[in-house]
Amino acid sequence: MKFIVSNFVQITRRLSRPCIVVLAAIQISLTLIHFAAAENPSLRHEQLPDDLRKYVDDIRQHCKENDEGSQPKDPMQGIAVIDLDGDGSKDLMVDAERLCTTWIPGGNCSNRGCDLKIWKQTGRRAWRPVFDEHVSRKFVSVDEKDALKLIAVSIWAGSPHCEPVAGKTYMSAESCDAIARYKKGKWTWMKIR
Repeated sequence: MKFIVSNFVQITRRLSRPCIVVLAAIQISLTLIHFAAAENPSLRHEQLPDDLRKYVDDIRQHCKENDEGSQPKDPMQGIAVIDLDGDGSKDLMVDAERLCTTWIPGGNCSNRGCDLKIWKQTGRRAWRPVFDEHVSRKFVSVDEKDALKLIAVSIWAGSPHCEPVAGKTYMSAESCDAIARYKKGKWTWMKIR
């Protein structure tokens, strides 16, 4: 927890007070979701949808090819059960950065970031992908019932979510910060200015 706080303080020195308050709440929620998901998984790896399980297994295989010791002990590491819209569903958030024991460019991540994906439960044993972003940083906020409040991300500046300038060429290292919320089956995005 000490690392998280000191890291957070360094990041917030450059931000305005309203941004700091929002990021503090997000950081606390992010810490809680990781502890809650690890302590109380409500699904097992073999119960995951086939496409999600294949995605996870492929990433872990790429990690293993690059670093033999990168395999997690818990097959659910990097996979959190959340509720996107408060309907009681078991939606699945997969953080590629956490699928292996460390960040491995060419394995679970690139030199620019890692994928964050979410599958929405649509039936008792049915899910569909609803979120797929390559992010360099992320903060996930959920309430006490694991219902998603928002996701704050740093993404490539050329993404439509960053409101890029028409005709401008963006380098791969350029990014913007944005907040995503899921309401009534749709994502809404707000660029943080």
